[in-house]
Amino acid sequence: MVHPIVVAGSQELNDKVAEDLSRNRLYSIFLANSSIETIRMVQGQKPHLVILNFDVFTPKKKSLIVNLKEMGYSDSILVLAKFVSADSAEAITALDKCVLIERPYVANDFYGVVGKLVSGHDVRQRVHRRFFTNQKAHIVPFSGQEMNSILRNLSRGGALIEYDGTPVEKGEILRVKVDLKDLSKSYNVHAKVVWSEPKDSGPSTIGVEFIKAGDIYRNLLQKI
Repeated sequence: MVHPIVVAGSQELNDKVAEDLSRNRLYSIFLANSSIETIRMVQGQKPHLVILNFDVFTPKKKSLIVNLKEMGYSDSILVLAKFVSADSAEAITALDKCVLIERPYVANDFYGVVGKLVSGHDVRQRVHRRFFTNQKAHIVPFSGQEMNSILRNLSRGGALIEYDGTPVEKGEILRVKVDLKDLSKSYNVHAKVVWSEPKDSGPSTIGVEFIKAGDIYRNLLQKI
């Protein structure tokens, strides 16, 4: 079964996506360079997937997605964008069958997501691109003392942290302190532990979600 896919965006960005998709002969690719052309192609080609390809995605660009939904398009929409604000990410993921991938993407990862979407399978949303690091940091739980740690997996939304010290429980609120030696400054951010894997020997591991200042006291009150 051939899967028609409409790719909408600038010619340069579309060419790169079309090249990545050309690995699968079952994909029939249609390129659109404007919103009007995108709507015409969706109406004419009845695609199994629409890929919206942007440098910057703002909430205003959500209107194209809404228009496609209102005209009866019911299959998946994949948004590719180099820069996505938090508000824009929420605007995309709040829509039914709408998935966001930040660019630059890993080709195999992108290819796998497309394969699931054209087959009608659900894809778990990953709003934030991950970076693997060995950044030294310190974590300071509200209920304990400062501990040495290393950020192993960092994104705009959270991090995976290895640390030595007293076990930190799920739901704990903590401060993550990173020393920026090149700037002779420290950067502090608050986070909530969403999972914890304590170990008897060697460093323990936690997954944290970064939270806004206004959410700190709300989370603390929930623990009372």
